[in-house]
Amino acid sequence: MLREGFNQAVRHSFQSAHAGEFSLSVAQIVISGFDELGDSLGEAAQDEVIIATSVLLRRRFEHMGGIICRLADPIFAVVLPAVERTAATMEADACCTEFTQRLPSWIPDGGELGGEMKLSIGLAAREDST
Repeated sequence: MLREGFNQAVRHSFQSAHAGEFSLSVAQIVISGFDELGDSLGEAAQDEVIIATSVLLRRRFEHMGGIICRLADPIFAVVLPAVERTAATMEADACCTEFTQRLPSWIPDGGELGGEMKLSIGLAAREDST
């Protein structure tokens, strides 16, 4: 899903969360070192990381009802209706760890560049008490 889908998912989910129907968490995911990867290994390596990251995000967040959106080349967002901050944080931490572990298999020619790449996740949540 792209930016317009993200906007719709946030709008709909926030209205329901604001009405007290459920909690809402939104994660923004950035792949640091993405531009450097393109400079060193080209667009094919960037494409591999984008595709693999998309699969990782789907595997980590869809079972929670997450809606995964790609906002820009190295930026994704996940809208998590009815997911509280604690659960979203635990899954985000696990996602970052898995990204670091799997990255060398996605770009085997990455060498030291793989050590400079990381997944950073920022999280916002609206819960009944916030």
